[in-house]
Amino acid sequence: MTNILINCNERVRKEGRRPVARHAQRACPPLQSPDSNPFKNNLKSGEACSLVRRRDAAAPCARATRSFSVMSFSVMSRFTVFVFLFTLIVTTSHAQSVRWEPDGGSLAKGQVTQLQLVFDNCQPQGNAPLPAVPGLELQPSGRNSQNFNSVNGRTTVSISFGINARPTTDQRVTIPAFEINTDKGRLTVASVSFDVGAATVQGGALTLDQVASSKLIAPQTVWAGEVFPITYRITALKRFLTSLGSEHPEWESLPLNPEPWPKHQVSEELKNGEPWINVIYNTRAIARAPGDITLNPAKQVVVLVTGRSTGMDAFFGMQQQEQFAITSDQPKITVKPLPAGAPASFAGAVGQFKLESKVVPDNAAVGEPITWTLTLSGTGNWPDIQSLPPRSVSKDFHAIQPQVKRTPEGENALFGATLSEDVVLVPTKPGSYTFGPVEWTYFDPAQGRYVTVTAPATKIDVAPAANAAAPIFTGTGVPAAAPVAETPGLAAAPKPPADIPGDPLPAAEPAPVPLPRARLVMWLLCAGLWPLLLWLALAFRRARRTDPGRPQREARARLQKILAQIDETPASDHARLASLLQAWQRETAILWKIPQVVPSASLFLNAKDTQAGAVWSALWSDSERSLYRSGSPLPPDWSARAHDALAAKRVRRFNPLSLFAPRNLFPLAVALFVSLFTFQIALHGLEKTADPHAAYKAGDFKTAETIWRKQTADAPTDWTARHNLSLALAQQDRWAEAGAQAVAAFVQHPGEPEVLRNVLLTLSRAGYTPSAVAEVTRPGPAREVALRYSPAQWQCALGVSVGLAALAFAFVLLGVYGRRRILFVTLAAVAFGCAALGATVSLLSLHAYGAAKNENAVLVWKAGSLRSIPTVADTAQKTTPLAAGTVAVADKTFPGWVRLVFEDGQTGWVPVEDTVSLWK
Repeated sequence: MTNILINCNERVRKEGRRPVARHAQRACPPLQSPDSNPFKNNLKSGEACSLVRRRDAAAPCARATRSFSVMSFSVMSRFTVFVFLFTLIVTTSHAQSVRWEPDGGSLAKGQVTQLQLVFDNCQPQGNAPLPAVPGLELQPSGRNSQNFNSVNGRTTVSISFGINARPTTDQRVTIPAFEINTDKGRLTVASVSFDVGAATVQGGALTLDQVASSKLIAPQTVWAGEVFPITYRITALKRFLTSLGSEHPEWESLPLNPEPWPKHQVSEELKNGEPWINVIYNTRAIARAPGDITLNPAKQVVVLVTGRSTGMDAFFGMQQQEQFAITSDQPKITVKPLPAGAPASFAGAVGQFKLESKVVPDNAAVGEPITWTLTLSGTGNWPDIQSLPPRSVSKDFHAIQPQVKRTPEGENALFGATLSEDVVLVPTKPGSYTFGPVEWTYFDPAQGRYVTVTAPATKIDVAPAANAAAPIFTGTGVPAAAPVAETPGLAAAPKPPADIPGDPLPAAEPAPVPLPRARLVMWLLCAGLWPLLLWLALAFRRARRTDPGRPQREARARLQKILAQIDETPASDHARLASLLQAWQRETAILWKIPQVVPSASLFLNAKDTQAGAVWSALWSDSERSLYRSGSPLPPDWSARAHDALAAKRVRRFNPLSLFAPRNLFPLAVALFVSLFTFQIALHGLEKTADPHAAYKAGDFKTAETIWRKQTADAPTDWTARHNLSLALAQQDRWAEAGAQAVAAFVQHPGEPEVLRNVLLTLSRAGYTPSAVAEVTRPGPAREVALRYSPAQWQCALGVSVGLAALAFAFVLLGVYGRRRILFVTLAAVAFGCAALGATVSLLSLHAYGAAKNENAVLVWKAGSLRSIPTVADTAQKTTPLAAGTVAVADKTFPGWVRLVFEDGQTGWVPVEDTVSLWK
């Protein structure tokens, strides 16, 4: 079109005429009559005049208009092509795909190479899971980019996600095809393959093995349970090594049980005139099961210098650095079984240990406490050692339940510890006694034999109690109370009169007719044989109850519910998750038949199915870390692994034929025999059991205790039951708990003389006096006043005093606004005086009761430790001694534990069985 216009203008210039303007040329119509020109209505006046002003310009203009007709056709054709191309671009720009870039090539073993997962014209929807590739580790790098590209009218919007790929094998690796969710639907990513070669540095001048390597060092032969060292060493050229990629190496330690990797040590040495760096990790481990073990390789990421940088980085002296993963060798260990012929006292301890015994004081008097401490220390398989050897003492001593304290030799130390146990003994008779000796056997791997250590015996002399009357001891060893004077008897009651005919009876239903003989026999058979069916039913019921697999089946069912609740609980609800995890641990211990009070993850490794034991051990370890280590949530796959492990755990089903076993049929036979020949004796025993007073008088203090304890549990404010329970406990020489129950009865009903006498007696025997009742039980005016009412009654008296004060104020108002001013003022003074006196006495009496006046008050009757968290498994937690007789307020409970709050704001947890609630 431009060429046509230029030619038209050149021809006009040759003829000496003025060129046609460009805008006029574009609007130049064909040279036709005005009536036949279709574009005349569209021409502007100025544009038309420039073309027809001169007649001699008609011919050139006509040629120009013919060229314009060709031009118009060309414009229309190009417009059509433009519409077609635009439609094609819009269509092709919506083609979506997801691909790897590069789509093949080679990778270096142990070296991180960044791949790109490219989304063309789409975006990932949610998380983009990467497939698991054997021999290749894939991790998102966090480096993402977006690119717009247009080629031949085709526009593509690409989003690239960086993926760090690190081969761990020498073989060719293939990332399989997988599907991924996008905002355009579910798309398939094609598979790609890579050849794996040796990693190099300095542009291929040196291989990775020539620059850095690692080695796992362990002894070749160990005993089962022996503690042995493990060393992981990294050796690298100093000029290449800049730092480590992580603080500790990655190592799957199973089937070993090692201590955590400590902080590494760094040393330097010269090899061939060049400095090398040695990074060394030292730890300890044990192997429980005998056999040959091939250790898994340890992996560590190191940052090496690979070359010089370019551009601004080179100007500032910076060097190129890359991450490499170096893998150690896999040493083999032979675990020898322990030799046969172990002594009877051997409990599985392996290592080197020392046993010590200490008795303080050397001499004591009756009623004075003696502490016998047994301490075991050394290096060995401490995770498998749960208790100290048992000790025996004379029956002339009252023993307070001991508590075992485990102290590790350092942080994260599993195989070095000290186990101590303090037994407090209170002598009840004078004489000479011997404590010990105590023997304990362990296997010494250094000597290869069993060793028995002995704590020598200790003799002590117990003198009679000073300034005390000689107590009268009953057959149970409990001092008897002083005899009580008998009250003179009353006259005998009169005998009832002899029988005489009574009043006639009212009309009643007629008597039934006797049955025929055949029907009578049938009814007698039915009446006589139905107990056999009951026998079988009871035997079947007993078989189900005594089935050894029943606890495991029930625990398995409860575990399914607990795991379902864990799945439904959000991760932010830490308290509920902790409660569910502890319930999961309790049921897991039942499922695996673990008798230990505080199980450990290592116990699962002793199972016959070692693979299942390893899975449950890992689950247990994860739950322990989540419960007792701050900031350690459960792994994301914990619940799925727990479900799979529970599904794989098989429990023996119930066998209905077990009802015919003698252990299920024999008890009923014995019961039938006893019921036929000793009916009167059994009935008498039942009557004794039902009546705690009769059981107490018959000397059956244990039965009386059981009944009164149930009564106090059903009605905690039944002060008579509390008092009677204290008497039953005292008769069994359990003075500490008896004193606690006596204190509870006393604060609930202090006005009863027998309750006061009993609380003074039991507290003197228990060896403690609660501070909350010390003022009340001490003779003096405070006791005389406070003993009249209980704390609840004194609170009512305080309320009445406040009401009297209000009434005094009302009298003042009536005197001010009324006429009888003197009368009302006098009444106000009297009322106010009574209110002040009553309030003062009430407040002083309530103050005398101390913390016991709180409705949530509890008394600690057993000396122990106040713990910061409710568990004995965490030995690293802070504890403080807690004396017997301490009164505090309980504000929270945990299964088996109660949290106490003291007047100074101190809080802590103690076992529930060591406390007695005074009101609840």
